[in-house]
Amino acid sequence: MNILLVDDDENVTILLKNYLIQWGHFVTSLNSAEEALTILKKQDFDILICDWMMPEMNGIELIQIIRSSLLDTYLYIILLTSLEGKDSLIKGIELGADDFISKPFNKEELKVRIHAGARILKLQRELEQKNENFRLDLESAAELQFSILPSTTKSIAGLDFKFRFIPSFYIAGDVFNFIEYNPNEIIFYTLDVSGHGARAAMLSFTLYNLLNPFIENSILIHDNKLASPEKLFERLQTRFEKLILDQTQYFTLAFGIYSIDKQELRFGIAGHPALLFYSKENQTLEFKGGESSPIGLVSSPLFYFENLKIDSGDRLYLYSDGVVECKNSEGKQYTRENLKKELAYHTKQPIEYGIDCLTSKLNEFKGKDTFEDDITMVGVEFW
Repeated sequence: MNILLVDDDENVTILLKNYLIQWGHFVTSLNSAEEALTILKKQDFDILICDWMMPEMNGIELIQIIRSSLLDTYLYIILLTSLEGKDSLIKGIELGADDFISKPFNKEELKVRIHAGARILKLQRELEQKNENFRLDLESAAELQFSILPSTTKSIAGLDFKFRFIPSFYIAGDVFNFIEYNPNEIIFYTLDVSGHGARAAMLSFTLYNLLNPFIENSILIHDNKLASPEKLFERLQTRFEKLILDQTQYFTLAFGIYSIDKQELRFGIAGHPALLFYSKENQTLEFKGGESSPIGLVSSPLFYFENLKIDSGDRLYLYSDGVVECKNSEGKQYTRENLKKELAYHTKQPIEYGIDCLTSKLNEFKGKDTFEDDITMVGVEFW
């Protein structure tokens, strides 16, 4: 251990230093708290042993400054004290000391307390390393997730897709995609897995692959053609019935199939927020959706389905609940009414501009750039 020893009594300092060196530790000894603060800014130590009663700055004041300075690594602090009574010892621990030794000290007691501190530091550093490895794994998974998502600008057979995606914590439960199944049928969806982090992302990756019509035995293919939204939701519910036993993980889904020759959109919603549909001809922006249940939450779910006739210039907005449930510092939600109002301002501008403005509004409403839930906003423009 690399130990910093601070005591204004030179005799105590010499004795302690000799013991510590005999036990194989590296020791730096100082006579004042002020000197200790100076060296702590330049050098890392494992353990600090300091006297409580010192002139000018005492040991307690030194500890308080150390604990408020946010050192890069944790410093284990043992307080030397000649004060008697439990109240003094409790005060020392409350103000940041990890352990204490009474003066005059016992050599073997000192050795045991140093060993105890070393064990605690070892366990803490092992935990820090595991946390760092976990963080790196999450970052790698986040990079993988971003790599499979569509580009921010994508055009497929006369449809323009724009989106903004903001994960709340490295890897997210939200995922979405736009797929040209054949020259006449376009698939697009957004889904939101409950929770955050690795567990939510694993289910998201699974669903992303399942909703690929080009994989073998795809859940999207029925009788050699695309399954209807009704059939797809039925299959997904059957596939993920085991989640019902969990009750902590489920997912919501908004899924659509656009038929180019019929100019018709067939879509379904399973617990996902209602879609926003802009009719260019009628100059109206309205919600499309109704009461529905997430997949994997209940054994007899309720799903919502609808067919929409589409004209050139119409728009469709899909979004996650992280948008409308975003809370500001006062705990107020952004609400879907504010979402509709903001997008309505920009129906005459390019669809991407409206989504960018909405992102700015959310950041302004939130007051910071980080969100408690994943933020997904997808805009589809039909031509």
